[in-house]
Amino acid sequence: MADEELVKKMLRAVLQSTKSGLSLSRLQAEYKELTGEAIPHKQLGHTTLDALLHSMPSVVRLDRGRSGE
Repeated sequence: MADEELVKKMLRAVLQSTKSGLSLSRLQAEYKELTGEAIPHKQLGHTTLDALLHSMPSVVRLDRGRSGE
């Protein structure tokens, strides 16, 4: 089982490196580059990455870009 606090810490590290924001695909790639693993949304009880990120408003703010991502 993944540690949610560690995932939050790693997501913060990825997001703080880019002030202008990231697409979901770029966030996944940057997280994997940093940790060597994909964001473990299913292990944390969420069916989608989007659902996991929506459950972390203190870490992530989601905005839809022009491309819908």
